[in-house]
Amino acid sequence: MPDNTTVNTRQTTALATQVMKDLLQNQEFIKLLDNIVSNAIEKKLNELIASIETVKGDVINLHNRVDEKEREIMHLREKISSQNNRCSKLENLIDNMEQYSRRSCIRIFGVKESTGENTDDIATDIICGKLGIQLDKTTDIDRSHRTGKLKAHPSSTTGHPSSGDVTSSASASRVASTDLASSIIRDKYARSIIVKLTTYRKRREIMENRKKLKGSGITIVEDLTAKNQSLLKQARAHPVIQSAWSSDGRVIALIPATGGAYATVGGDLFEIPSSPNNSYDAVSLGCPANMNNVTRCWYKHMEQKIPLDKSIAIVCCTSYMCDPRGSPLGLESGKINNDSISVSSERNQDVEKREVRLNGRSAWQPLEDDADPWVQVAFDSAFIITAFKTQGRPAYNFEWTTAYKVSCSMDGTSWIFYQDKYNNTDKVFSGNYGKGSPVEHTFFTPIVCRFFRIHPKKTIGKITIRLELYGYGPINELLAAINQEESGCPHPLRGSKMGVEDGRIPDSSLTSSSYRIIDGFPLSAQNGRLNGGIDINRNACWLAVDDDPDKWVKIDVGKTSLITGIIVQGRNMMKRWVTSLKVSHSLDNNTWTFALEPQCEQKVFPANYDYDTPVTIVFNQPLTARYVRIHPFTWYRSRDDCALRYEVLGIQD
Repeated sequence: MPDNTTVNTRQTTALATQVMKDLLQNQEFIKLLDNIVSNAIEKKLNELIASIETVKGDVINLHNRVDEKEREIMHLREKISSQNNRCSKLENLIDNMEQYSRRSCIRIFGVKESTGENTDDIATDIICGKLGIQLDKTTDIDRSHRTGKLKAHPSSTTGHPSSGDVTSSASASRVASTDLASSIIRDKYARSIIVKLTTYRKRREIMENRKKLKGSGITIVEDLTAKNQSLLKQARAHPVIQSAWSSDGRVIALIPATGGAYATVGGDLFEIPSSPNNSYDAVSLGCPANMNNVTRCWYKHMEQKIPLDKSIAIVCCTSYMCDPRGSPLGLESGKINNDSISVSSERNQDVEKREVRLNGRSAWQPLEDDADPWVQVAFDSAFIITAFKTQGRPAYNFEWTTAYKVSCSMDGTSWIFYQDKYNNTDKVFSGNYGKGSPVEHTFFTPIVCRFFRIHPKKTIGKITIRLELYGYGPINELLAAINQEESGCPHPLRGSKMGVEDGRIPDSSLTSSSYRIIDGFPLSAQNGRLNGGIDINRNACWLAVDDDPDKWVKIDVGKTSLITGIIVQGRNMMKRWVTSLKVSHSLDNNTWTFALEPQCEQKVFPANYDYDTPVTIVFNQPLTARYVRIHPFTWYRSRDDCALRYEVLGIQD
């Protein structure tokens, strides 16, 4: 029987359960309970939100402090960068100042070294004796001495003084060494001689003539700072630098650009490492494949605000030249005024100097007794002349110039004639072949000058010229100096004679569209060999028939070769010659292409200006061909006598 405690517990539990059921069924109680719970939850949520807002404020404050510190760091970085740039500029300025202090100095290498020598005498002997320059050591040399420590010859057992110090004076420097007394040190162990000249002009004259030392074992170079010496060494070791040199203390590197163009760069622009695969993005010349104007690449750099003192200049031509490079300099437009034009003489007021402008109403003509006629154009500062065009006198038959030379000057006093690089003579340019058609000539190495002259040499009728110049400018002295340096730019390949003249190309390989027979002598393609001719008929030339509408002579060189040019000549002992021509080529004797197509229109080449002088035409780009055709375009006076002797230039294998 359960005890009283158990009974009471059960009764209490039952009563509590009943009370809870009653309460849960009581809507007022449920509502009260809901309010209590809601208030408690809301209180806790408010406390949590307040806490979150506090934390959020702390985070924002932290972000603000971080941003502030980042701004401080950025400011410090900018300040450091500015200071680094300033230091770099100061270092460059110091180096430039040091280099400038050496502008009158030269270094001579390859001179044997001996005790008791007088370096003033050595320098004077080289400059006067080998370069042919007048030099007085007492007035032109400030001081001279050997540089660096004395190098011991390997056979020497006594060594050399540890200090290697060398004394110098304004008059001379003497080297003394008791250990090497009476010995002569071989060239490769000899130290260079540094010579400080009293004038920059004398130093420049020496530098311009130093090529005369070629083959002597002696070289003369600029006295460069350590930084520039290192830069020049890097340039010469770079895998894609074609050549490198220095000009007035500035290192210049010749870099081939895309599209066959060339440019030179120097200074800090050069310091660009090679990529692992030896590709080269140097200074991002960025010339597109069809670019025919390297200066546009140069101006692209200028648009990128690369300082001019970083030295970018034009020195070479491009492979294809369809049009003159650069812009007309202003003869035709009048930009070049009449005061800038000078002439040797004027025949009368109808043909005076102001009429020399291309496409003008008349032309310039000198006096008939003028023994050395010329036209001169003067500029206020240096210009790069890349090409020129000439014309004869309009509305007058047989008044044009058929051959001329060109000269240039920086001071209007000392003149240099443009040189034929293939034979080191003054270049004679073939001139006009009619009164109206302009003839254009592009300089393989552009001329840098302030004064330009054209000298007529041969003419049809009276000497007559209308003229335009093409190029870029004005340029500053630095760019002018760079362009005047020998750049090593490649000229178009001349090749060698392929065998028309000497008979290596047989008669069977020489054919033509037609030929004439005069007095029983055939003037066929086989009789047109260069420099051939017994008299006016025998082996005198190739001569096409009068009514041949498409005259040509064809040469089969025997196998596919690089055709680099042609040589043409007039009829032997008779005033008959071709004045202009075209050239076509083929690999299979079926499909023919004219020279410079498809990049350019059919090129008309100016040809002979007399019957005897061979004229060499070198193509801007070699042609790959086996067959070559020469197409006469115009010829001297007679419409019937289209006479030609010829040779083909090229490279086999």
